[in-house]
Amino acid sequence: MKTYLQSWAEFGGEGPPPVLLRRRPRHDEVEGIDLFRTRLTGVALERVTLPHLFACRSLLSRSSFVSADLHQSVITWCDVEHVDFSSADLRESDLRNSQFVAARFENARLEHCDLRGSSFDGCDFSGARLDGAIVTREQLGALSLSVVQRQSLKVDTADDAPGG
Repeated sequence: MKTYLQSWAEFGGEGPPPVLLRRRPRHDEVEGIDLFRTRLTGVALERVTLPHLFACRSLLSRSSFVSADLHQSVITWCDVEHVDFSSADLRESDLRNSQFVAARFENARLEHCDLRGSSFDGCDFSGARLDGAIVTREQLGALSLSVVQRQSLKVDTADDAPGG
């Protein structure tokens, strides 16, 4: 079985494949901490390094990831309520198909994140870096972002976003 890196190399790609071509890990292939079907409430994981965090079909509530390194994490099909991601590094993370309610992303790094299919009700993106983050047209209209943040997003025009 070929890995995606091998397939990428066969097509003449140099270095790691672009973020959008990388296959997201399955539950049994997780490199980081696994929070599959987990309830995480009232936890302060501030200033920790947890890259490749895997949270799927989980509830994250009233917790704090302030200044945490969570790059290349997978947080999909989750309910995320009152969680503080201020100044967190979420670069290249998969945040698809989740419900974020009153989450704080102040000054967070969300570059090249996949946000398709997620809702962000009452979330704060003040100062967040969203360069290359992917959203749908519907999300673009619903997100409360600055003009500069909106211009830095990639808008997926496909009718069917991948499942996550």
